[in-house]
Order: sequence, then structure tokens, then C-alpha cells
Amino acid sequence: MIMRIRFLPEAEAELAEARIWYGRQREGLDIALMLRIEEPLQRIIEAPYNYPIVYLYLQRILVRQFPFAIFYKATENEIVDFAVITRDVILKELSCGNSFWL
Repeated sequence: MIMRIRFLPEAEAELAEARIWYGRQREGLDIALMLRIEEPLQRIIEAPYNYPIVYLYLQRILVRQFPFAIFYKATENEIVDFAVITRDVILKELSCGNSFWL
């Protein structure tokens, strides 16, 4: 059975915002971001349980070349993407004592 990825609205909005921002920085950078995002999504589909659980049931995979991590929950039928978030945000939260992102 092929797993399907479902983005929560918040995760979809985060990704859309990042794409717009990168597109404004340099022509084609938004496309490069989306190609790099596609790589870990494909790896999640192929082996959803290979990545570390970082908080309760949330797993994390890092995005190459861009400072993002994808947080998701794998179930029998689907992969629910909870967040596409920059590592800077995670580091800021950790520096404030929030261990959620570990």
C-alpha cells in the first residue's frame, strides 16, 4: 500500500510562506526549495518509520540545503505532516528551555 501524505493547514501555510520568501530572494530559489522538500517526503513515503521520534509520536526528517525540518506522524494509512519549520525556530525554542523539538 502506498502511503499518502496529508499536510495540516498550518504546515501547508508554513511551506507556502517559505516558498514565497525564497522566491523573492533569488529567481528559481523557490523551485529549488520545493525540490529539496520533495526528497524527504519521498523518503518518508518509502520508509516512514526510519526517522527518529522527537516528541511523543512526532518524527522528524531534515531538509538538505535549506534550514528546514519536517515533523510528521505515520499511521497505517497515511502520513500527517504537522510542520515544515526552520531549524532556527527550533534552536530558539530550545534556548528558551522548550524541549518539544528534541
